[in-house]
Amino acid sequence: WVPPEQVSGTWNVSDATPCMWRGVICNQLHRVVGINMTQVDVSGKLVSEIGLLANLQEVNLAGNNLSGEIPATLGNCTELVYLDLSMNFLSGPIPESFGRLKRLYFLSLYGNFLNNGLWRTLFQLPLLETPYLNQNNFSGIIPDSIGNLTVLTIAWLSDNHLFSVLPESIGNCTQLTELYLFNNQLVGSLPPTLNRISGLGYADVHRNRFSGRVQIGDGGCGSLNVLILSFNSFSGQIPMQLGNCSELVALAMVDNSLNGSIPASFGSLMKLPPIVISILVHFTYGKILFQKLFMHLHIVIQTLPKDF
Repeated sequence: WVPPEQVSGTWNVSDATPCMWRGVICNQLHRVVGINMTQVDVSGKLVSEIGLLANLQEVNLAGNNLSGEIPATLGNCTELVYLDLSMNFLSGPIPESFGRLKRLYFLSLYGNFLNNGLWRTLFQLPLLETPYLNQNNFSGIIPDSIGNLTVLTIAWLSDNHLFSVLPESIGNCTQLTELYLFNNQLVGSLPPTLNRISGLGYADVHRNRFSGRVQIGDGGCGSLNVLILSFNSFSGQIPMQLGNCSELVALAMVDNSLNGSIPASFGSLMKLPPIVISILVHFTYGKILFQKLFMHLHIVIQTLPKDF
């Protein structure tokens, strides 16, 4: 790689150690444990020699001009806990050798041109909490092994070309709080196992090809704040169980194939502010027909059934 002058100006190959070099972090034994050079215009390719840094724990090279593939030798850095290569120009696959990074808890690769599939081994890292894999060119399936990420808290897989179903094993990720799958080509129904994740607060799956009944709300959705299901092919009636999601502040179901009435149970959703329910379906209350409805909450209340 090629660091800019303000960085490389402190690098002197005659130094006994690189511990005084800008962007390099060492421990008390003068071993390199970190590389931190964010948004300093580093260019070129990540060199394979990075895999020789056996004590490396943190790499942050976000917001630079790195290109080429991620070297497979990075998988040799088995002490790595934090890796951020986001907002660069990297291409190619995630190395399968990443399956050896058993201590990794933070992985940010968003905003690159990475492609091919998501390795099953990537979703078997026992400590991985926050994978940011969005805004790339990943294709193929979301592997069943995602259910092995039992400490997963935030999952960003949006803005890719994923075209599988969402595995039922996602229900094993019981620590998950945020799930972003929008702008893919995912199919099938949302697995009812999502209802096992009692702490899920934000779920956005818009602009996919999901179909079938909406099955959210059948279990513990007491923490759900935002649910975005727009621009899919969900069908059937809006489930009355959504009324159990009492913390909802935003709900969008635009452009699906839903039908029927707004459930009376929606009267329990007291935290929904105006302009939050946007549903492109037909609702009939007596002689009133709403088509392509973008409603304020006060309009909804005026047209609810008498037993609301």
